[in-house]
Amino acid sequence: MTKRLCVLGNSHMAAFATAVENGATRWPGMVLDMFGAHGDALSRFEVRDGRFQSDDAEARARLSHLVGRDAFALTEYDGFVVTGLHVSVFTFVRMFRELSSVDMPSVKGALSALEDGRPLASTAMLRAYGTERLMRTAGMKLALMLRAACDAPVFIASQPRPSGRVRERGGTYLGFTQLAARGDGDFVSDWFDRETEALCAAEGLHFIAQPAETVEEGLFTTESFLRGSTRLAKRKGLAHDEDDVLHANAEFARLMVDKVAVAMNLPIAA
Repeated sequence: MTKRLCVLGNSHMAAFATAVENGATRWPGMVLDMFGAHGDALSRFEVRDGRFQSDDAEARARLSHLVGRDAFALTEYDGFVVTGLHVSVFTFVRMFRELSSVDMPSVKGALSALEDGRPLASTAMLRAYGTERLMRTAGMKLALMLRAACDAPVFIASQPRPSGRVRERGGTYLGFTQLAARGDGDFVSDWFDRETEALCAAEGLHFIAQPAETVEEGLFTTESFLRGSTRLAKRKGLAHDEDDVLHANAEFARLMVDKVAVAMNLPIAA
């Protein structure tokens, strides 16, 4: 029996849409529908009377333009995949710019961390702080809303790490540059994957981590999984600018969908 799943997200949903268009026969036991839009449109939706819908006309119009509909019944689907929407290593990069752990490679002792302006924090504090930040993300809020409203499995797919080219940019990405230079990239990456998986499990959700083969130095996505990414637009094949450092391509999404298929015991064609 074929399982029908809905992928919900922001601009990162485009990679999934392209992967499905280019290789639908790869997942013979699964049909994937898309429901999303740029920015915060999905944050204006709610589950009401068994339907995922919105009273916001502008948000509905954005969804209708991009995916051809502006609501759906939860019973239409056997599962849900939430992608993007800030469930990302960014959350922990920001945290470890402010605080540090004695287990970090760059911390030789309490004094070195303090001298760098990064106070040491206990594991318990870091976990609590990280959990609070994750729970505030639009992706976690959406996944929890769906989980509370139905018994179907809800997956959270990690937003891809940025390109290593962000080292040249500073600003928003300064934390990535600093942590990588200190040798803390793998530590922060492992912390994000481990803590997010634990939080999702505790909330009855399924976390799909970024595939290891797409990650370099812990904090970055290998360039081959970013090149050729497409925009989330009704007109197919509209590519991101060459200097885009955030959006993954269809090959990346294919690996993520493979993980969902395995979790649901569905076949993957060669």
